[in-house]
Amino acid sequence: MRRLYALSNRNPPLPIQTYDDDIDDVRIIQSRNNNVIRNENKTIVRKTTNNVIDNRSTDINYVETDNVYLNEAGRCPYFRFPWWVWLLLALGLLSLLGLALGLGLGLGLRTPSINSRCTSNNCPANSQCINNRCECDSGYYYDYSISACSAYLHVGMTCSTSNTNQQCITNAYCASNGYCICDTNYFLDQNTGVCTALLARYVPCANDDQCQAPFVCKVSLCDCNQTSYYDSGSNTCKRLGYANEPCSTNSQCVRTANCSTTTCQCATDHYFDTTEYQCVRDQFIGQTCTLGYECISNANCTSVSPFSNQCECNSGLYYDTTTGTCVTQLTYSTTCTSTSQCINNLLCLDDPTVAGVSFQCLCLTTQYYLSSNQTCISLGTYGDACNTGGRPCETRYGLSCSASTSTCQCSSINYWNGSYCIALLYPGQTCTSSSQCINSSSCTSSICQCNTNYYYSSLTGQCQPQLAYSSTCTLGNYQCLNNTSCYDLTTSATGTCSCDSTYYYYDGTSCTLYATYGQTCAAATYGPFCNSITRSLVCIGTQCTCLSTAYYNGSSCVTYTSIGFSCTTSSQCVTNAYCSSGICTCLSSYYFDTTTGNCVALLTFGQACISSIQCPTNMICTTSLCLCTSTTYYVAPNCVSRISYGGTCSATVLCDTTLGLVCTSSVCTCNSTQYWSTLSNGTQICANLRTLGQSCTTSTDCINSATSVKCVSNICECDSSGYYLDQSTVTCQPLKALGVACTATYNFECASFNCNASNVCGNTISSTITNKMKSFTIFFVLLSTYCYCEPLFGGWKTSDDESRKQEWLKQALVEIYGNEVLDQVQSNVSDLVCKTQLVNGLNIKCTFVLNGEKWKCSYYQSFIGTFDTKVENCDSIKEKHAQEENKNELLPEEHDDEQDVEELDILNDDEKPTTLNDDENEEKPAALNEGEEDDEAKVDAMYKNFSENNANNQDEENDEEQEEEDEQS
Repeated sequence: MRRLYALSNRNPPLPIQTYDDDIDDVRIIQSRNNNVIRNENKTIVRKTTNNVIDNRSTDINYVETDNVYLNEAGRCPYFRFPWWVWLLLALGLLSLLGLALGLGLGLGLRTPSINSRCTSNNCPANSQCINNRCECDSGYYYDYSISACSAYLHVGMTCSTSNTNQQCITNAYCASNGYCICDTNYFLDQNTGVCTALLARYVPCANDDQCQAPFVCKVSLCDCNQTSYYDSGSNTCKRLGYANEPCSTNSQCVRTANCSTTTCQCATDHYFDTTEYQCVRDQFIGQTCTLGYECISNANCTSVSPFSNQCECNSGLYYDTTTGTCVTQLTYSTTCTSTSQCINNLLCLDDPTVAGVSFQCLCLTTQYYLSSNQTCISLGTYGDACNTGGRPCETRYGLSCSASTSTCQCSSINYWNGSYCIALLYPGQTCTSSSQCINSSSCTSSICQCNTNYYYSSLTGQCQPQLAYSSTCTLGNYQCLNNTSCYDLTTSATGTCSCDSTYYYYDGTSCTLYATYGQTCAAATYGPFCNSITRSLVCIGTQCTCLSTAYYNGSSCVTYTSIGFSCTTSSQCVTNAYCSSGICTCLSSYYFDTTTGNCVALLTFGQACISSIQCPTNMICTTSLCLCTSTTYYVAPNCVSRISYGGTCSATVLCDTTLGLVCTSSVCTCNSTQYWSTLSNGTQICANLRTLGQSCTTSTDCINSATSVKCVSNICECDSSGYYLDQSTVTCQPLKALGVACTATYNFECASFNCNASNVCGNTISSTITNKMKSFTIFFVLLSTYCYCEPLFGGWKTSDDESRKQEWLKQALVEIYGNEVLDQVQSNVSDLVCKTQLVNGLNIKCTFVLNGEKWKCSYYQSFIGTFDTKVENCDSIKEKHAQEENKNELLPEEHDDEQDVEELDILNDDEKPTTLNDDENEEKPAALNEGEEDDEAKVDAMYKNFSENNANNQDEENDEEQEEEDEQS
């Protein structure tokens, strides 16, 4: 066989190429040392020893050269290279020689590495030179990742499972949690800090972790725990045998148990506790238990409460404290020391029949001993079954066994009160049941009473049958039968049984009750008869009833209650009446006739009457007939309300004429001379149309509103667009055309023309005069309905002085008219502004005063009130005025600049309203210009004409108001 060895100092070794199929074995070996050996092919081979972790040595041959090619003769084949190849090879060899020389010098000066050769202590840190090689010190290992000796990691130190070079101490490894722990079957010795093999059985130990499984450290030795034993065959610990489990020795059973006949058994006075897994002593009588086998022999676990059980001796046994066992209980008359020793319900009692103290098992005095079942049976009490040869009755309570009922009963003269027999109760004594009462009596209403048709005889002490009708009786002894009583017909103490007052003797056999209200009656010899004695009943037809003047109140006939008297029900009142609020009152369709004292049906429409009380509610007695009121009309069978303003009407549906309404075009409305008005008290009626100068709400309130009159600022005025006020007739007349006669004094009769001196409508007049005359007209009309007040030291009072009134009026007219200057420029102040102030303002009046070249509104102390003032009178104005002045004094004066501008934009900047109600600040009319005397003459004439018309108008208004009051009344 031929072999090829390839030696390589490289890692990994170079590949080997074979060119001869006869080469059987190819080996690649890495060189480690310089022990040179030649093989059979004379190839240079070195032999070295390689130290492995398990300290085993292996001889490995390493080939010196990189690649060796052998021919069939076992020699290298010859190959001829060109000259330049040899030149390159020589240069390469020289380079390699220089490199080797440099490396040798460098290696000779560096520090040896681990496992490299060394001559002295020139090894790296934590290592030393041993046998001419550097090796890590004890407790260190070579970490290839850092090429240095690192200390072994102790148990509990962090480590990395990914770093294969990192090592824990001997017999430890890096666990998955990143900590060094001891290997399996090793434990950490706290004293040395090394991992030591787990201890075998009986080796001294300090804790359970040091012992081999399944041993624990018991009494400082590794051994099986207390619930197991050591099995040498399997070298393991096995659980100690419980009761009835197999065993071979006592040591294999739990404590307090023995191995008996190959099974573990508890001692005779022990039981196996499944919670403690050991044999424990049996529970004695009275001790807590769970199951019956836990108790001593002949005992059982008995429940003594919902949450507690305890051991008790079985039935028929008792606990002997001397022996600690349950023994058979003692029978009747046996000596005992405690009741628990006695059988069944016998008690350990002192036998009274034996002298001295002698406790025996006996029955109570209320019991007797029944030998058949060895028990004490209670003596028979009231009502218990009994017999002469068996159960006896309790004679101490007066009971005896009744032969007829075989029950314990009291004697015939006694009754059972619940505890013992006592004497029966007599009539009149308190009782709870009839069994307590004597014969022929019963307990009625908790009192013993003789039965029906019986009475109590004081002579016999018993209840005796009652006596029949007409029998001789003793007074006061209830000897007579029911419905009869013992009546004394003489002066003796005896009497005769006769019918009671509410009964009569019927058919000669018995007393029968009189028929009462509503029952059947007859006038025959034997009745039935009505009770006329106590109930005042009479038999009318075949029925008992009251007379027509009375009613039945449930017990007797009572006279009917008259109208106006107290009652509780309507049945008590006279016919056609009912009880209303405790007083008898006629029905709604009836009235009380004082002559007859009865309720009589009300009369109908048109029937003759004397008083309205005879008529229905919505009618009155007028002209001795029942007729409808003025606000209603008759529609059979009732009076219905008349239709109000705006309602639909017809020949049969009538309007309310009391309001002045008439039916016009099927609608209730006022006539042509009236309008629908609301009075100050809220009443609405048809009132006469308002004349010129009177207050109004709409133009329809004014007379002739369809043609010439309009409601302007709540005052009826002539329609200025085509009419003027005729001062003589106080009527609205059409404005006059050009050339028509007019009155120059007024100068407002013409339509856009001037009434010239010839009293003919001619040239166009100044608009100033027109405006002033319009204002005068307004003022003229208003004064006819206003009241007048004068200031007096800050207050107001009504003026009774007609001359003062005329003086103020004249002054106001003069101031309104002013001094006419025809060529003067008209002011922007319109009569509409002043008119509004005149009508709506309080304590003010409107005047035109010539101020320079302008006209404006002024305020004066003299007061002309409004229509409301006339209604309220000046006293109310006085209060309002005082309130306004107080308010102005208390509150700071505020101004709305925009409003001031809006209201006063008609004035020049140098003209401002003058503060009035102050004589010093009151603005006076400007001096009269030329023609002053003519103007005053005109005013005097106007005033005279106004006063006459005003007086006439006032008389007319007074007449109209009187007519309205008459209509309303």
